[in-house]
Amino acid sequence: MKALCSIGAGPHEALLAISRPTFEAYARRHGYELITSTVSDPSRPPAWSKVPMIREALATYELVLWIDADAVIVDGSRDIADELEPGRSLALVRHGELQVPNTGVMLWRADDVARGLLDRTWNATRFIDHPWWENAALLDALGYELPSALERRWRRLRRRSFRHARASPFTAAVQFLPLEWNSVYLDRAEAPRIVHCVGVPVEDRARDLRAALS
Repeated sequence: MKALCSIGAGPHEALLAISRPTFEAYARRHGYELITSTVSDPSRPPAWSKVPMIREALATYELVLWIDADAVIVDGSRDIADELEPGRSLALVRHGELQVPNTGVMLWRADDVARGLLDRTWNATRFIDHPWWENAALLDALGYELPSALERRWRRLRRRSFRHARASPFTAAVQFLPLEWNSVYLDRAEAPRIVHCVGVPVEDRARDLRAALS
């Protein structure tokens, strides 16, 4: 059993209205249960709400695919589940020269490692108001060294301020996917499967999501 999850809360509800039909089509084609919401946990910035949604879904489904509301599936011909290697609990894409893992598209396997990594991410409360929110907490759990005030645009980072610095019990369970599964403005795939519009005003994201689908 597989689930595809997303949340579009507040201003992002308008983005989910654009992306959800592509999720619906993908779910029908590849046998996913689609789970979406327009409500986020008010105790934290909205991006954090993906963590408990995924954690809850893993109690029921063998695989859980998360896609941010500001992403659309433009090529649904291949099931991302076919990419997941045996023994891997999480698959996601890295971006740019610094190869920064991005939590906008993630595939999780229902096992103890995945649950442990999600719990570790959620419990890293020092990152609640970090510019990268849950993405920063996940990176910390995977052993990356992050500066205290991370620039929003990874293009401006320097190697001395972002690096894989220490061993993590979760590292071996993580698989990095080809760029086509999470193509972003600053690191575009030549033939994307998922186009992810991040780091710009919501109105611009909506425009670019529609353009990606046209």
